[in-house]
Amino acid sequence: MRKRPLFESQGSRPMADDRRDRQIGRRPRSDRGSATVWSLALLGLLWAVGLAALLVVSAVAVRHTAAAAADLAALAAADRLALGAPDACVSAARVAGMHGGRLARCAVEGDAVEVHIEIKLRGMLTRFGAVEGRARAGPS
Repeated sequence: MRKRPLFESQGSRPMADDRRDRQIGRRPRSDRGSATVWSLALLGLLWAVGLAALLVVSAVAVRHTAAAAADLAALAAADRLALGAPDACVSAARVAGMHGGRLARCAVEGDAVEVHIEIKLRGMLTRFGAVEGRARAGPS
């Protein structure tokens, strides 16, 4: 009758077998399942890097929107100024509002208009405040 090895009912081998496995170059049984842990760690790292990249792309998109809104607001204000209307900055504020921003500063200097627009960041980027776009327009 054959004797049952120690710990067989628990699904592991005795400690002496692990030492023998190391001596002949095999991985001990205690390392089983470590690939799962490493895979989950790598997956978590990839997820975090992807989220960070998404946030950066989102912030850059808002920055481009602010710059475009400032350009359009400055052109609208310069157009009103060229027509002789005294409400050039009101027109700039309206254009800024259409793009989801607010007019932070509007300065009329002769025939030129300088405009600063702020657009607030949303979502997880809210804590970073707002993005500013600046533009200047007038006759050349």
